[in-house]
Amino acid sequence: MRILIDGEHCPSGIKNLCHRLGELHHIEVLLLNPIDSLDDVDDGVLKRTVLEPGTINKKLLEMAGLHDLVVTSHIPLAKKIVDKVTAVLHPDGYIMNLAGIDYLLYERHLEIEDRKQGIAKGLKKRKEKDNQTFENLLLNYISGINLKL
Repeated sequence: MRILIDGEHCPSGIKNLCHRLGELHHIEVLLLNPIDSLDDVDDGVLKRTVLEPGTINKKLLEMAGLHDLVVTSHIPLAKKIVDKVTAVLHPDGYIMNLAGIDYLLYERHLEIEDRKQGIAKGLKKRKEKDNQTFENLLLNYISGINLKL
């Protein structure tokens, strides 16, 4: 099992949490990040790869395997990769499956339409409870509990 993190669509608290749990449970964690200022790091657990902006999705699709967990909030990527991996985990602490992804894409479409009309909802501030929900979900997978729906 590996944990593949879409660094472009994942909060830093979740990246750190994945790194910590990967280290604790001896699981390889790959962070694909578009930020050129980060150095490539390989500490035996977290392998950080810096990519050109816009290339992370393609790289994740190329490298993802059946036993991998992918962490992303990018719904179009989740739709493309969900059948290739053990699970796609959203940083808010839920599993993205095909039925749910279609609903999320529809919600995303409605939000874009609202923004076009000037009805914009701001992003909610992330709370520690959100990180705990994600941590519990990830620990279930690490512990061998298959929650794939």
